[in-house]
Amino acid sequence: MAARNFTMDMRDDGSARLSLSYKGTRQHGISRISCEIPAADLVQLVLFEGSVSLQNTLGTHRPIELALDGLVLEYGVGDTDVITFDRQLGFSSQTVSCPLKEFHAEMADVTDICLEQAERSKHGPLLKDILSQCAVPDILSERMDADAAEEVFHRLREMILLILVEETSSKGSALARKLRAKKTREDAAEDIRAVLISLAGEFAPDENQQLEGGAGRS
Repeated sequence: MAARNFTMDMRDDGSARLSLSYKGTRQHGISRISCEIPAADLVQLVLFEGSVSLQNTLGTHRPIELALDGLVLEYGVGDTDVITFDRQLGFSSQTVSCPLKEFHAEMADVTDICLEQAERSKHGPLLKDILSQCAVPDILSERMDADAAEEVFHRLREMILLILVEETSSKGSALARKLRAKKTREDAAEDIRAVLISLAGEFAPDENQQLEGGAGRS
């Protein structure tokens, strides 16, 4: 079944309510999938959307799955123009597909809010500053033109900021410890660059695929 409307209603505490309305094939009227998304899970949803956006832009279309509490999202299995939502409630389930463009459009504001919250976090400003000083990884610049590589790199830095803010907020984080002391801050920067290069490698086009400009958010 295809969703008729997909919405994300943000809450002041960083959580959100996800809702999809759809018309079933064997029933009258409109049905709905709805669930609360805690703040931590919302960040995972934003990262999922970022991964889907990059894959769609780069034409890789590898299957991606995100499992939340009672909700599973899938991309790249079958039709690559949709996101599939599978909602489990006890012994019943609802499976609905949402157009990819609608998913990206509704997630855009959610992504911006999560990034703003990350930038205001304890280590957010320093992480953002270190990421801004990182150069475009060779694996991107060698396989796409300069504009495309910079656009993809911009999205990767946003994703890594969210990932590292989550990591440094956990108790006993080694990266947070390195960031706190000036003498180990360069070690932290090296760790961050390594994460960036690793993630870039996951999304870089194949060696025989040259991507030209226009790699922005779908």
